[in-house]
Amino acid sequence: MTIKLIKNYDDDYQNFISTDKKWLIDFRKSGVKNFVDQDIPNTKIEDWKYTKVNSLKSDNFSYSNIKADLGSRKIDLPHIDAYNIYIINGIPNLSVSDIEILPDFLNVLTIKEALNYREEEYKSLLGSLTDNSKYPFIALNDAYLNNGLFIKACANNRLNKPIHIIYVNNGENEIFSNIRNIVKIEHNTEISIIESYVSIDNKAKYFNNIVSEVVLDNDSKLNYYKLQNESENACHISYMQTDLDKSSKLNNFTLQKGSALSRVENKIKLNESEAEANFSTAYFADKKQLLDTTCLIEHNAAHTNSNQFVKGVIDDEARGVFQGKVYVAKDSQKIEGNQLHKALLLSSKAEVDCKPELEIYADDVICSHGATAGELDEEQLFYLQSRGVDKEQAIKILVGAFLDDVIEKIEDDNLIDFFKTLVQR
Repeated sequence: MTIKLIKNYDDDYQNFISTDKKWLIDFRKSGVKNFVDQDIPNTKIEDWKYTKVNSLKSDNFSYSNIKADLGSRKIDLPHIDAYNIYIINGIPNLSVSDIEILPDFLNVLTIKEALNYREEEYKSLLGSLTDNSKYPFIALNDAYLNNGLFIKACANNRLNKPIHIIYVNNGENEIFSNIRNIVKIEHNTEISIIESYVSIDNKAKYFNNIVSEVVLDNDSKLNYYKLQNESENACHISYMQTDLDKSSKLNNFTLQKGSALSRVENKIKLNESEAEANFSTAYFADKKQLLDTTCLIEHNAAHTNSNQFVKGVIDDEARGVFQGKVYVAKDSQKIEGNQLHKALLLSSKAEVDCKPELEIYADDVICSHGATAGELDEEQLFYLQSRGVDKEQAIKILVGAFLDDVIEKIEDDNLIDFFKTLVQR
């Protein structure tokens, strides 16, 4: 059944870039082999026990490799002052992006440009953080390596405003977009990246498979924000791994509110002392959506800190999933790792599955995890209605208030407004 998803791989391959490079041929072949060997995961696999992706076995997705544009169609996103970069149907369109006005220390290249001008550097990073033998969608991404970005921020700099990468489906149906991003931030540099996944047609049916590899050198900082607001018929599968060196910091925030099926997975490795990771997510699921947030944070060195804070609102017959794990390696003393998930159920048919985990091999640590799920507070609802607020508006106010504290973990006030506007909608 897996072959159905890559049934036209040989034909697709003819349109790939750099098919003459031996190392890249081997890289893609490894992806094909390991994808076929593993198959699309089923619920018998522990990491996927709550998240069924069986529809990918039967749907007729075709690989997207035709450059597209938006024409006169508008993207409905709140305004944010940023350097905009557009990826349309999985293919970067730099002709309508702000590449020319980026500061000199910041390099944003397509994979084709990276292979032409930075091949050895790109080759050394590609696949260095990921293992395609253990995760089928990484293997699929390796097999179809063709589109994505290579972002490098040179040492001793600070970006004055965010890079906003806007991934747009322009209304095309039954397409498969495969995106591979690599981010390298050199020492003593700070940048912010926003990724927004949206669709012009909210009924479009498509599949986005995204893999990102992120390396933070000593004393560097990445503020990473993600909006997953795909079409209501879309499938969104993403995997991001971030490796942190000494005294580096990651602030990672995601808002999930779109797609029929979504899994946003992060693996964060704190490899040297004083590294810090703050991971937070807000999600809103309704109708028959399934939204999965999965996060593993590894403390591989002493004196490292992490926080996971996730809040979800589930309505109708939707399902929310949170799988969070804190792993503490042997001799990783004096670390602190905290994890908390809270869910608000608005319907008797709504469901939330939560699996918090701690795996600790050191003894001088502070670790905690917790999970709660409940309904709207009837007293608060009654109070608002007694003050003349109709029930629907009162529910919106309470839902917004429930999600506020996770959104306010964001350090940038402009981005707090950006995400609060999206929640209010």
